[in-house]
Amino acid sequence: MALTENCIMLKVNSLKMNQLDFLSGLKGPAASLAMDGRSNVTLHVFPRPTAKNQFEPYIVEVPACFSIHFSHAYEDEETSNIVAIFSGWPPSDSKDFLGAWGGFAPLFSVIPTTLIWKLEIDPVQKKCVHLGVAPGAANACAEHPLVHPNFSTKKAKN
Repeated sequence: MALTENCIMLKVNSLKMNQLDFLSGLKGPAASLAMDGRSNVTLHVFPRPTAKNQFEPYIVEVPACFSIHFSHAYEDEETSNIVAIFSGWPPSDSKDFLGAWGGFAPLFSVIPTTLIWKLEIDPVQKKCVHLGVAPGAANACAEHPLVHPNFSTKKAKN
């Protein structure tokens, strides 16, 4: 989830839970999740209660990816697009939610690289206009990016 001055963005990864395994105690919550790493994901956009211009919530289809943690989001003053920065994985053929992260301890030589992504939504057309590795982040592996809370709804300088 990410917030801008006027929007709440909730990105839903392509996951399904095997409720029987979880409720019967055969598996824990994370182990009960299966993912489709090649399936598009959805982004739900809602107005914040304090938004200057209220709007009807809408859903945007986003190309396949897997978001882990959002750093920040903002409304770009030049394009009027909604931009979000998050850590995540590229499309993959993995069916297991934790994949190489599972087990007693992860094997860091085989876990997928966690990249910083930039997602851009056109709020007029209500569609994704860009999803890619954030500028300057192609060679960085970052798990939990954060910005100072005073800047969580503002564009960060690269």
